[in-house]
Amino acid sequence: MSDAWQYQLRIYLRDELVETARFRANDPALGQLLQILQKHSATMKCQFDAFAEYVRGRELSMHAKPEHRILLGPFFESSDDSNAQH
Repeated sequence: MSDAWQYQLRIYLRDELVETARFRANDPALGQLLQILQKHSATMKCQFDAFAEYVRGRELSMHAKPEHRILLGPFFESSDDSNAQH
């Protein structure tokens, strides 16, 4: 683990900027937010994307014990579709 401190700030954007921030983080539409992030060597990450990355990392970890793995659907696997929940 690094000695550098890590912080997490949650910001809420206007609906019309959410997709821009998620997929085009350097878009000028984000205005001063880009300057602030750059000044502090910070990056943005969508909360969903951060969680999905965490889950992928845990699942791919060769050291993860089966009981510590996280399963993201399907929740029921069966050769008989009548048992599956939709």
